[in-house]
Amino acid sequence: MQENDFSNVKGVMRKWMTIFCFMAYYASVGQNGKELYFQPTFASGAAVSKVFEEIEYIPLETTKKAFLVE
Repeated sequence: MQENDFSNVKGVMRKWMTIFCFMAYYASVGQNGKELYFQPTFASGAAVSKVFEEIEYIPLETTKKAFLVE
């Protein structure tokens, strides 16, 4: 194939990539950052054992070395 066969494809791809970038930007700016809270006593759904095979709880450690400001 000649290079002229791909010149139109490059232009079309450039337009689609530009549209995609604008859509991604609009989606990220449109987020309002609200937090989601729920009450576990009213939650319904599958049991954890049906969704996960294993759960590992990692306790948080607060040491003097972990603080950013002294």
